[in-house]
Amino acid sequence: PLLSRKDLFATRHTIRALAANGRTEIVNEISDIIDPNWLPVQAMMHAALKVKNRSIGTIILTSFEPATYAAADLKLLTTL
Repeated sequence: PLLSRKDLFATRHTIRALAANGRTEIVNEISDIIDPNWLPVQAMMHAALKVKNRSIGTIILTSFEPATYAAADLKLLTTL
């Protein structure tokens, strides 16, 4: 499998933190946030799912290859 149970548990905490902060952002250098030894992701973009100004989750797009997400990509994600 891509992730062990331990790594999946750690990933869930990262995802919860992203959802809780309610932010929308691009992270083109993910190694600053996530250790690439346990999650081989190179870049990430996430957007909060909100209902009546309340964050109920997040949409996360990742790339296993180096990528440079741009503002236009984030705008497309937030329109979904």
